[in-house]
Order: sequence, then C-alpha cells, then structure tokens
Amino acid sequence: MLRLTLSGRFSAAGADGIEFQIKSKKAKALLAYLALSPRKSRSREEIMALLWSDRGEAQARASLRQVLVGLRKDLGEEAVAAMIVTNEAVALNPDKITVEAEVAGEELLAGFHLHDPAFEDWLRDERLRHEDMAILAPQPSGLPLPDKPSIAVLPFSNMSGDPEQEYFANGITEDIITVLTRFRSLFVIARNTSFHYKHRSPKVQDVGRELGVTHVVEGSVRTAGKRIRITVQLVEADTGHHVWAERYDRELDDIFDVQDEITKKVATELNVRLARGEEARVWSRGTTNIEAWEKVIRAVPLTDDHVKEHNAEAQRLATEAVQLDPTFTSAVVILGWTHLEDALWGWGESHRSSMQTALSFAERALQLDAENPEALALRGTIALFNKDAEKAIALCKRAVILSPSHAGNVALAAMAMIFGGEPKNGLPLMKRAIRLSPIYPQWYLLMVGAVHHINGAQRKAIEIFRECLANEPETALHRLWLASALIATGQDEEAKLLAAEIVEIDPDFKTSSWLEVFSRDDALTDLLRTNLGKAGLPN
Repeated sequence: MLRLTLSGRFSAAGADGIEFQIKSKKAKALLAYLALSPRKSRSREEIMALLWSDRGEAQARASLRQVLVGLRKDLGEEAVAAMIVTNEAVALNPDKITVEAEVAGEELLAGFHLHDPAFEDWLRDERLRHEDMAILAPQPSGLPLPDKPSIAVLPFSNMSGDPEQEYFANGITEDIITVLTRFRSLFVIARNTSFHYKHRSPKVQDVGRELGVTHVVEGSVRTAGKRIRITVQLVEADTGHHVWAERYDRELDDIFDVQDEITKKVATELNVRLARGEEARVWSRGTTNIEAWEKVIRAVPLTDDHVKEHNAEAQRLATEAVQLDPTFTSAVVILGWTHLEDALWGWGESHRSSMQTALSFAERALQLDAENPEALALRGTIALFNKDAEKAIALCKRAVILSPSHAGNVALAAMAMIFGGEPKNGLPLMKRAIRLSPIYPQWYLLMVGAVHHINGAQRKAIEIFRECLANEPETALHRLWLASALIATGQDEEAKLLAAEIVEIDPDFKTSSWLEVFSRDDALTDLLRTNLGKAGLPN
C-alpha cells in the first residue's frame, strides 16, 4: 500500500507509515497528478505536456522514462503494486493507494513549485478546486462549526388553518433572522437557506449537521381576530435538548415587542454580548404600523426570483407600505431595490430613469437610518452600477460590518469587489456568503466562477459556469460567462453554439448593452467584450 499526502507538505509512505525519500520534484509532481485522478490513466503525452512543456518531444519522453525509473528505486516494492506503467500511459492502482488531499485548512501541495508553466497552471486550478469543494460541496458529514455561537431559525409554522396567513408566519421568521444577523458575535444562517425547510419536519440534529450550526430555533404562529399566539423554542442541534421555550399570547399590535423578546432571549441563552453602542442599532424598530409591515413581508419573497411581474407586485406593495409609514426604512429599501431591478433588466421606462429613482429611494432610506445595513448595501450596489467602484466597495463593506451574518449583504460586497477591480478580495467574501447560505442563490456561485475567469483559472471557471447553467438552463447570463471562458481556452465551436442560444433567448442582445449594466472594471470589460465578440455575439 502506498500512502500519499497532498494536503500540506507532500509525502509518500508505505503501509508501515515510514516515509519514502523521493529525490526528484518531477517524480513528486507526477505522483500528485496521478493521485488526484486515481482511476484515470494518463497518456505519456499528457504527462510530458504537463511536466516538460518547454522541451521537445524526444527530450520530454526520455525525461519521463528517467523519472519512472527513479520512482521504482525510491519506492521499492511498493511501486510495483501501486503504479501501472505501459508504453502508452501511466496510472495508479486505486486499490493499492490511499490519498489524503482534502484536509480542512491545509493547502494542496503547500510550498510546492516546479517552475513549469503548464504544471503551475494545473496546480493553481487544483488548489482553487479544493478550496471551493470545502464550501461548495460539503461532505455528508456536514459543514464544520463556526468559531462562534451559530444558529438557524427555521420557518415558523402557520397554525391558523388559513393559508392566507402563511405570509404572517414567514414575516415573523424573517424579522427574527434579520435582527440576529446584526450580532457581530453570532453566526446566523440566511433566510433563503432556512426556508428550504419550509413545510418539512426535519430533525434538528440533521439541520445542525447540514448547515453547520450549534442551535436551531423552531416556532409556530396562530392568529385569531386581533389576537396572536406564538410558541418558540431554542434547541441544541447535536442533542435535540430544549434550551428554552416560551409561549406568547398577545394582541396583534404587540407583534414587534414579541419579536424583540424572542431575539433577546435567544441572544441571552447563547451568551451573546453586545458591544458598546451596538444595542441601539440592533434593537431599532422599523415601524409600528402593522399594515405597512404586512405589505413589506409580502413583498420581500417577490424580489427573489427576478421575474418582471413579481417585481411589479413587490413595487406596488412597497409603495403602499411607504404611503402608510413614510419613515419605514425597510419599505423604502425594498422599493429602491424594485426600481434597481427595473433598471438592470430593462423593465422600466428607461434604464436612466429607473436608476435615478432607485438612487433617490436609497438616499431617502439612509436619511431615515444612516446605519441601516440593507440601505447601505442598496446604495453601494447602485454606486457599483454607476461606475463608482470605490464608493460601492466602501458602502457594502460598511453594511457587512453592521450585519456580518447577512448573507445577501456579504454577497453584494463580494460582487462590488469582483466587478470593481478587486476579485481576489471578493472571492473570500463570496465564499463566506455561501457558508452563511449553504442553499444559495445561483448568482453567488456565478461570481465565484467569474473570479476564476478573471484570474485565468479557466478550467475551474468553466466547471462552475457549467454547473450554473445546469441549475438554471433557461438563462442567457450563465451562457455569456461560459462562452467567454470557452473562448479563453480555445473551445470556439462550443462558444459559438452558446452564442446562438443567447440570441435565441434574447434576440435584441448586444454585448455593449450588457456590459454597460454589469461590468465596472475596464480589464474585465475588455476581456468579456473581446471573448464574446469572438463567439459571434453582436457588440
């Protein structure tokens, strides 16, 4: 048995654990290349192109033979069983090796360099793939626990017997999540992930394992006339033990006080302490108008799917909420987002007028509450699309500081960096958003692919864009990014087929119009314009 360790420092050992002394770096590189695809045979030409890309064929072939001979000497009898060598190909026998390549916190082949451009490109892509897998494709054992108290608030059940009251239970859940995301010392799973469990009865142990949290909040809501009953419990995820439970029988107008009581109790039980000056911000209440609140909680889910008719309905509801309470910051923010959606997707009278309206509502929201994280994120996103990347990044960063567990705000900050010329800084933030929302909107993953595309890691970018397209096959957006990455790797024919599909989906598509909306970095704009032009899309 041959034991290969690729996480951290490379090592090769026998069944007894004694490490072999492999002298050649090329030999180590060859073992790593084969070990990451142990069931795949690699042709000698593939290996030569990877490890000796700067040499002629005859010299590369001779060098490969020399490395194989050296490996047999260094590994002894272990190599006979572990390596499968023919005149055409080389492989490792998967039944005769063990490979440790995905240890959390350890870099793949840490500190290893070969100074061969082809190998360095491959190693960079593999490192990125392994980093992504830790977050984007968690193993069945579940996600690792954060280094702070962590919680998922499951959708409260509607016990009223009236399906029309479903939105009310949803709204209470969303409000509790929103408040909890503002605690710096708490890790809170995002709304869209929590609502994946809607109309299900999962075991809290499964939820804790799947989402990587220590505690779960469950509850139910029953309304009758002007009265409301809310039951809620805080549960330890690993044991199912009830830490705290309470029932509230109140007048409907007391709903906001009840929400605050619940969140304060949860924070107390988790030993969360607020920093000086943080309490006023966390407990600030948006409205006391129950009707305005109801309209906003009906509007929020309508903004999730980027559908024109849903956005129009959300805009109507948010407008009515603002009319009922002009000081309700959340309603103003939602209204601003709906006009920004109009601008981005061409649903309004004109891009310019919709952007201006969105900006006016963002500014109005900040006048009402200068420290409202959602208002800051909206204003920052508008700044990004108005080509003020520096302001966009600053505002979105501030939103994250004020609401560190709000996955949407974290993702918007990441997008501002990615499209604003700081893709390497944006990638960790986007991965953080994905950790906060393991069941994430597809555009989170698209942004991860965009970073790889910008940084030249095209194999990884193509892999991610293909996954995005498989998950949302009707959209032109994923096809655009995939076509650009395919052109960058010389796969022109497939890119041209995608371009034809894009035009079929959107007959009026023009690259320049799309870039005017979505790209704010000159280098990225040039990359996309050039590649999409080569794919055959009209400028």
